[in-house]
Amino acid sequence: MWLTKNEKRVLKLLVDNAKLSDTSIAHTLNISSQAVGRIRKKLEEEIIKGYTVELDLKKLGLNFLSVLEIEHINESEKEVQEKLVSCPDIISLFKLIHGTKKYKIIRVCSNLEEYNKWELTNNELIKISNIQIIPLSNILKEDIKPILHKTIDGLGTKTTKIKW
Repeated sequence: MWLTKNEKRVLKLLVDNAKLSDTSIAHTLNISSQAVGRIRKKLEEEIIKGYTVELDLKKLGLNFLSVLEIEHINESEKEVQEKLVSCPDIISLFKLIHGTKKYKIIRVCSNLEEYNKWELTNNELIKISNIQIIPLSNILKEDIKPILHKTIDGLGTKTTKIKW
């Protein structure tokens, strides 16, 4: 993908703070707010999937993160995936490359009692392994922004032609 220098600059500012107004971005980059509006619209059509709010899970009472691997035994792959995708406490779900029936799950819960009550724990149709329970207070880094900045910087840069 190729972006102009200003498209990269706008995108990096939005990565850091999606609430920035076009006027604020324009002031920071010393370009017009109309130009920022056109750039934002293009980025929203091509790269930006949406805007979201980042919440403090601990303040909401979600204190534990668990990483586990499961393998489905009897159910069809489609049925298992539908159950996992619809489970509200699973925040990330990955189908593993090795073994077509294996998934890695990241889920959150308030306490260990809630973790043990999980509906899939007592399900004979799946096998759970490689369980790691991590208190959210033990998370030392959780920041995707630096790799996004590095990736944006590494994109090809196209030059814009000035229309006279």
